[in-house]
Amino acid sequence: MIIDKFLSDEDYKNIKNYILGPNMLWGFGEMVNVNDDHGITNPEAIETWGFNRNIFDSSIEYGDEKALVIMIPIMNNIIALNGQETKIKRIRAGMLCYKHGFKQENYNMPHIDDIPPHKTLILYMNDTDGDTYIFNEKFSGKPLTTFTIKEKINPVENRAVILDGHQYHAASNPIHHDYRVIINVNYV
Repeated sequence: MIIDKFLSDEDYKNIKNYILGPNMLWGFGEMVNVNDDHGITNPEAIETWGFNRNIFDSSIEYGDEKALVIMIPIMNNIIALNGQETKIKRIRAGMLCYKHGFKQENYNMPHIDDIPPHKTLILYMNDTDGDTYIFNEKFSGKPLTTFTIKEKINPVENRAVILDGHQYHAASNPIHHDYRVIINVNYV
């Protein structure tokens, strides 16, 4: 499901100003999705480096209180779509930057965000390239090594994409812009 203008203009602006502002504490990761033994054989799949920030993670009882308050409009919209019984499992911000040698046909490693059943929301924080790839394959408990593309979704500011959490997906690095920023929410 794709929802353009997921947040009100004011809520979106407040979140974007925080995420792209000086108070956001980003952490660097040499590999943003998986580790070296992923076994994925698609030649288009390239591991990449990037920045991320865990804003909330229920599995380790962690929450960045200041950032979490900023995320309330996102959580409220998810609850409005999914129901009052919704439980937020994780909120993470991610930033991919231009990567030398990354080509139009490349994408990052196909993955799912968690093993237990869940939904995944990706909210784009800027207009950029660096499509999100959705694959035909779903997690079944067995490792997969090859993937086929179902669709590509272009990052548009304030666009949300909601997926079954077991649907394999991948980001791609921007080629024509400096960075691609998203907020990723996993919930049940």
